[in-house]
Amino acid sequence: MLIYKVLRILLLLPVVSVLSQAQATMIGSPLTGDVIRPRLESEVQATNALLGDLVVTAIADDNNNNATVNPIGGSQYYFAPGIALQRTRPRLTWNIGYSPGLRLYVPGGVTPDQLTHILGGVLHWDLSRRLAVGLRQDYLRTNDPFQQFGEAPLQSNIGILNRPSEFPISNFRYSELFSEVESDYQLEKHTLVGVNGSFIQISPDQHQLRNQGSFITTRTTSGSAFVSHQLTARQTFGVQYQLLNMLFQGNSHTITQGVFVFDRLVISQHTTFTLFAGPQYSHIHNQEAVTSQSVVVPVPQSETLWSPAGGAMLSWGRDRTAFYADLTRRVNAGLGLLSSVEMTEASLDVQRKVTDRWIVNVSGQINDETLLSTASTDHILLSHIDAGISREFSRDTHLRLAYQRIRQSGNYLYPFGLGNHNRFLVTFERRFAWPVGR
Repeated sequence: MLIYKVLRILLLLPVVSVLSQAQATMIGSPLTGDVIRPRLESEVQATNALLGDLVVTAIADDNNNNATVNPIGGSQYYFAPGIALQRTRPRLTWNIGYSPGLRLYVPGGVTPDQLTHILGGVLHWDLSRRLAVGLRQDYLRTNDPFQQFGEAPLQSNIGILNRPSEFPISNFRYSELFSEVESDYQLEKHTLVGVNGSFIQISPDQHQLRNQGSFITTRTTSGSAFVSHQLTARQTFGVQYQLLNMLFQGNSHTITQGVFVFDRLVISQHTTFTLFAGPQYSHIHNQEAVTSQSVVVPVPQSETLWSPAGGAMLSWGRDRTAFYADLTRRVNAGLGLLSSVEMTEASLDVQRKVTDRWIVNVSGQINDETLLSTASTDHILLSHIDAGISREFSRDTHLRLAYQRIRQSGNYLYPFGLGNHNRFLVTFERRFAWPVGR
């Protein structure tokens, strides 16, 4: 079996996941392959289909101006249509999706309305019984602080070692581009080798920077190779090497190399657990940080250092319950306010269908980033929790009530941060699917 399994639909409402449990039992590197999450039984996969989606949300927010000081309460209205096409052939599978978004603030004038564009696509090609290649492309252009990267219809989560930070930090208009190519080859029945390359660029709108302040442009190139062996029907063991080349505006550059040992256990038909760990070796040539005076300040230094890295992923799904959690510590590029950082990140998503028509879910994420340096204590801490209940009027129509809590702290958030938020949301979603030629 191969890393890319792209028969999937990930629509915008985060109440349900649509990946089948069978697709979660893949062999290969779990560190750079797309993250497969369990689904609820009510979600049916659509293949060879044109898919549509419409999300309309009304929001009450006690910090409607996204301020670190002097927050002003108000409301928001969010509109996000989406369209996607999925095709499956005996050896070739591909999908592409696009979703614009519009966020209106009331009262107007305090915070400008936000318009976003998000695009994503995946191609998986089985060249032979042993060799396969995969391509992935994601793009986001936004100044919406609540728009998440990688939310295009049909896109699954990016692999944990390639994943950029998912936390927005400010109202800056910026663009984010992610490109990935992967190839896997089955040496023998139980042994798989593969390579992966990815490129991420995060860059701000230059006109806005001239008027509002500074933002660190980031370009990260990653290359990795792995070998895995299926020891038993339930356990796969492997080793993976990764090289990170992180370039920042000005004269700032960090190269990081890491070797990770991973162990993937299929504990039961419904439960999968992955654990990985290894050292990372970084060479730092200067660092950068944005100060409260809207200035990118260079931090002159040239040093090499070792840092521990590792993490875990747990996936559990039954007919009426889906659970996913992960935890990782690794070197990564910062959020536009810091250059290279040591990042600790954790996420949780629990969904439960309590009756035939009602679904409850709780999700959360926390991210702690510290400037990569032996002497640094400069950091950013961000956390987000979402709890909601959804009424399923039909398989394609949902109404959801939710509460969100967002907290931020750290040395480099003022005046750019979003501040703390308590948000109450009412979301209506309608989905459409039309079969296309098979």
